[in-house]
Amino acid sequence: MNAETIARTARQIAKTVRVFEWVNVGECMGHPTNLDPFLLDNWYDGRGVIEQMTGENQCVGTAYYGVFGGA
Repeated sequence: MNAETIARTARQIAKTVRVFEWVNVGECMGHPTNLDPFLLDNWYDGRGVIEQMTGENQCVGTAYYGVFGGA
């Protein structure tokens, strides 16, 4: 299954989907697809937050997160 299929399926069958992903890191172990914030917005049918993490708790990079769905 590819990343788009997983995201769209989760959005269809779950009432609420919570997402945190590192984005724009390229393909690597744990990320067989280069995730892009604009693609994720489309797949989850919403708008996530894009934040540059600068080292708090050793987290560095561009993060994408959001809560999609819900009643």
